[in-house]
Amino acid sequence: MVKRRPWWVYKRNAAADARAEAEKKARGGMDRWKPLPDSMHAKLKPVMVLMDAKRHGEAKEMAADFLEKNPKHRLGHAMLIRIHGKLGEIGLSEHLFDHAMRKGMECWEMYCGMVDAYASCGQFEKALQTIAEAEATGMGSAISYLHLMAGLYSEGEYGRIEKLYTEMPMKYQTKSSIIVKYADALRKMRRYDEAVELATLALGMRGTLGDKATAKMVIAYSEIERGNPGKAYEVLCEIYERLSAREDGGIGFRFYPRLICGMVFACRRGMIPQPNPTIAHWRSTLETMRREGRGKESDVIDALRCLSRIPAPAAQHGL
Repeated sequence: MVKRRPWWVYKRNAAADARAEAEKKARGGMDRWKPLPDSMHAKLKPVMVLMDAKRHGEAKEMAADFLEKNPKHRLGHAMLIRIHGKLGEIGLSEHLFDHAMRKGMECWEMYCGMVDAYASCGQFEKALQTIAEAEATGMGSAISYLHLMAGLYSEGEYGRIEKLYTEMPMKYQTKSSIIVKYADALRKMRRYDEAVELATLALGMRGTLGDKATAKMVIAYSEIERGNPGKAYEVLCEIYERLSAREDGGIGFRFYPRLICGMVFACRRGMIPQPNPTIAHWRSTLETMRREGRGKESDVIDALRCLSRIPAPAAQHGL
């Protein structure tokens, strides 16, 4: 049997490329994406912020209070299912999920929440089973696969991510967010050429700012490992400059800790000089992230250590 070539190696249709470029211009590029979509209930946005900061205990209390007043709010139930999973309370997640199903609150968000809960507890087979149930009822979602991929990624199960990607339906394989997550797994397996190829492909597709920024970080981190820290720094600076123009400087984005760590690692590897105010800003940002539990703790600690080894710009003396 002839092995099928990966879909991304085929030349993309020129007409499709033209349409994609026209759509990108109509959307105004990447700038229209927001960290928390406006469609989400306003009272649930703070819960998402707490979850991003890994303050799951506080998030659980806030979500539970919300559901007392809105007992049939589907998104609220799905969020609380996820939170219980993050806290290792998988029994409570299952209880909430079963309750929601009995009360007629079945929806794709509920299945996504249960998949995330199982993935957070390392119960990957149950997560796969839940995805299969969602697909069978017509409530499948790329987000369910993303939750499972994230859980596998956190456990270092990069080979299982590759297997999952090759077996998932094509309609999900071609999603930019899925491609970026798979590319990052390939990077972790030191398959840098494939990782960069896929991440570059994702950059040319329709996606959120988060997808595109993460794709660039996959490329940058791959270049660092391939011995090209200068190129990696240029890629990361493009993202950093775009975010700096925002009101909050971009610090509210989930990928921001990884961005700062990547810039520090690139400067350290390539001995790229940085002025003292920049070093001080990075140090303050990293220390805040460490206190708040944002980002991967080991990366934040390593970045703080690397700061002292980044050279200062050479002094310029006048004539």
